[in-house]
Amino acid sequence: MANSKFWQTLAKAFRALLVNSRMRAEWHYIVGEGPKEWTLADASPMTRIRFEALARRGAAALSGADVSDWLEALRLASGTARFITERSGTEQNTDGTGVAHHRSGIIWRVCEASANYCDELQGRAREAELRRKIQTQEDRAKAVKTVHPDGESVGRQIDLLRNECQLTEEQLAEKMMITARTVQRHISDTCLPLSRSLTGYSRLFSKLLGRQIVIKKMSC
Repeated sequence: MANSKFWQTLAKAFRALLVNSRMRAEWHYIVGEGPKEWTLADASPMTRIRFEALARRGAAALSGADVSDWLEALRLASGTARFITERSGTEQNTDGTGVAHHRSGIIWRVCEASANYCDELQGRAREAELRRKIQTQEDRAKAVKTVHPDGESVGRQIDLLRNECQLTEEQLAEKMMITARTVQRHISDTCLPLSRSLTGYSRLFSKLLGRQIVIKKMSC
């Protein structure tokens, strides 16, 4: 389905047609004898053309292909019920073999109904987007933390991560805002980083690699 921004933009475009427009959509069909016949009534040619262009965009986003697909989606949408009038009736066949069952109806103020339906679809899209965002956050939280095997020194961990980020020792020092000599001493395990430095390394590598990194001290 299209994203919430798409439906928001489409709703705005449908509402722009509301000025001086009382256009309605009418349908009719005989049960068992083919698809519905849709017509747009009470609108200027230009309004009709613009509406049809927007309706085709909406239909495509709903996996439809034409204006009739959009109008059928409107007819079935629960939020558009107040715009709809439906009728049914029967007619004797001319050959006397039975009766034809006619169904017809009108979607009043079809531009407004379309805009409101886009609002509904926008809400659904936003909910889906929020669910995806939450799921992504949960997936990241559950992601396996990068912890090297027991016995891997702090310096070795920093050096492996540095290489994975394709950073020189000087570049790593610049990003950490410490001297290159300090980085070299950390990597060579000549000097054990302070806790705040370990946290700084972990945060930097997490940001650069797009996953949670935890540099741990060796167990005693």
